[in-house]
Amino acid sequence: MSYTRVDEFFDRAGELVAFDANQRAMMESVIHALFENADLEVARSPKDYGIGYIKERYSKFRDEFFGGDNGFLPADMEIGFHKKTRALGTCVTSLVTRNVVFGQMYFVRCKIMLSESYDVSRKTLDEVLIHEMIHADLAYEGAKKDDLALIKCQHGAPFLAKCREINSSSDYTITVANDDALTLNEGAVNRVLKDNTVLVTVMDARPGKTAVSRVRRPDIGWFSSRMKQWLGKEPEVFECHDANFMNQFPIKRERVGAAMMPSQTIQKMIGDNILRKVDSAEFATEGPYAGCIVAARPNTKDAGYMSFSVIGTEQDAELLVTKQWACAKMLAQMKGQDESDLDTAKYKRYRATGKFNGWSGRPCKSKFLVTNAPVDQFQKWLLDGALVEDGKFAVYP
Repeated sequence: MSYTRVDEFFDRAGELVAFDANQRAMMESVIHALFENADLEVARSPKDYGIGYIKERYSKFRDEFFGGDNGFLPADMEIGFHKKTRALGTCVTSLVTRNVVFGQMYFVRCKIMLSESYDVSRKTLDEVLIHEMIHADLAYEGAKKDDLALIKCQHGAPFLAKCREINSSSDYTITVANDDALTLNEGAVNRVLKDNTVLVTVMDARPGKTAVSRVRRPDIGWFSSRMKQWLGKEPEVFECHDANFMNQFPIKRERVGAAMMPSQTIQKMIGDNILRKVDSAEFATEGPYAGCIVAARPNTKDAGYMSFSVIGTEQDAELLVTKQWACAKMLAQMKGQDESDLDTAKYKRYRATGKFNGWSGRPCKSKFLVTNAPVDQFQKWLLDGALVEDGKFAVYP
């Protein structure tokens, strides 16, 4: 029988055999050695090991591999947990730059975060913790030496050199990515499959390759249009029931960022019913800009273009257009122009649907962020139903 904690072993064994202090201490040392040198325990989430245990391991490795009090790592490193599924460990580094007479000084603060989304053995947890400690050590060393390149080296030469140093003097194998072969635990699988995302694919986007992106359902209409523009082919939408496969792709919101995979792999997953095709028409009325107000007018400098802004709510739209109209009147007064010459219908009002793909940022709220589109493209949005005329703005005096 395997036990995940030494004290659990003795609690159970103590019901059968009485140990004196010396016997227990000797057996504890043997069992700890077994746990460290051979993965005999049941894997579990880093959080289940307890923050006390992880900080003990941090202190041990700090003394063993990083010079202890003579090194760069602080004794009271902040360590925490998160539910992110993209990586088992993360070293979050806050950097502050100060300009001084003789150059620049750098101040850093690091925090090691471990994911609750994977079940790992003690040895794997140790390796991930050491990996993140290397990042923190290099950041603190760079700040001490005013070396910005060292602070930001990521997995560069200094990181790899430290990995080789630790690997050669221990039984650990520290690599650039320690979590490639890990699978999500049950809690993480449920979160990934319930996060309201689907996969958008374009078969044979390149010879033998399929473009795959993970997208939130409300963004499908807009995202599919962008992918069609990018790859020139109509995308297909799939639901996926393999959380570990889904987790390979970060969720994209405002830009197309497809990963390329062998088309045979995708076809096999479709045949195995891991990927189930969904009718993309059901997403046609949804999108990141569905319901937004679009204020548009002909470009005053180029007749071949329309200038427009995408505005979040009706209240924002009316307020912004009123402000714009007030600015136009003020400029007319400054230039001595007659206000009656100003066009009160300068901005026409449209409402965007899920098909609208003419904006790459967030809807405006407090100011106009005007962009331009060819008149032909604007007319196409109207014909395709991406934009719908929506009356006039109520411009207040």
